[in-house]
Amino acid sequence: MLRRLHPLTKLVLFILITVLILFEKSISSLILTLAFLVFCAAKGEIPPSKLLRNYRWMIIAALIGAFTVLIREKNAVSAAIPVARLCLILIMSSVLNITTTPSEIAYAVGMVVPSRDFTMMVSISLSFIPVLAEEAARISDAQKSRGAKRTRAAVATVIPLFASAFRRASDLADAMTVRAYGTTARPSRLNTPVFSKADLYSAVFSFIFMSAVIFTEVI
Repeated sequence: MLRRLHPLTKLVLFILITVLILFEKSISSLILTLAFLVFCAAKGEIPPSKLLRNYRWMIIAALIGAFTVLIREKNAVSAAIPVARLCLILIMSSVLNITTTPSEIAYAVGMVVPSRDFTMMVSISLSFIPVLAEEAARISDAQKSRGAKRTRAAVATVIPLFASAFRRASDLADAMTVRAYGTTARPSRLNTPVFSKADLYSAVFSFIFMSAVIFTEVI
């Protein structure tokens, strides 16, 4: 169900819930938010192992920061809340990224920001992230197989990665020029997302959840 929602619905709800998480100060509201995100992940048919798999280093850094706060203030709650906020935001980001393609996110951004060039820039940037990550992993494995040390391997990975990024950008620019990008005022789409009753139900359910969190924070 979550994958069939309109991209704009998911983007707007993601922004609102992220802002709400940043202002949460009680353990009860954080637990309520976690339950909501687990429900969303279940509706999106997302395995739990995928939610935080790509953010383990950020979580480790947050735990180190929380340990520092715990030593300085000697308050476990003050130390745990920032880490819980970060984990919830990362889970929310994973849910959005897994259930929404980069082109759909760019389409939703284009509906909010009426600039074709900006929308195209967002779409290309999101599409290039997994490609460059895969390229970096491939170059790093090649350097390690040649017996390069970790420090030298990191330095030797950057230059080929930049060269590959510039080459791909040049190829993409040539392809866009050949396809006459920019000659029409409003480019067409093969499949245009449409709003449905599922978007309305999701928005109502999300607003009920946000109202419950706000009520929990107030009392």
